[in-house]
Amino acid sequence: MPAQLKREINLRYGELVVGIDAEPILTAQAPHFVHVLGQVGTPSRVALDGPTTVLGVIASAGRHLHEGNLRQVVIMRRAEDWRLVSTMLDLQDAVFGKRPTPADEI
Repeated sequence: MPAQLKREINLRYGELVVGIDAEPILTAQAPHFVHVLGQVGTPSRVALDGPTTVLGVIASAGRHLHEGNLRQVVIMRRAEDWRLVSTMLDLQDAVFGKRPTPADEI
């Protein structure tokens, strides 16, 4: 992304000023959030401060409620081209220690 930005800036400024070469520098990154809905203690927006897991985000939202179905946890996210992608996970065995490294965890 910074390389594309540099190319675009230099193309546009190149039309106005000969010999200019801009180098964009990322000084801050936009915050990342997830919205946790459904059978959790506190449905809310959770800030992501670093890498996490689906179970980590559920825990941040006040844990899953007993009425919730951990065999059908639906994750909605954007692909690189901004298409909406839906993935269903089965986290039941991970929560109860039957599968310590769930293949479904993302």
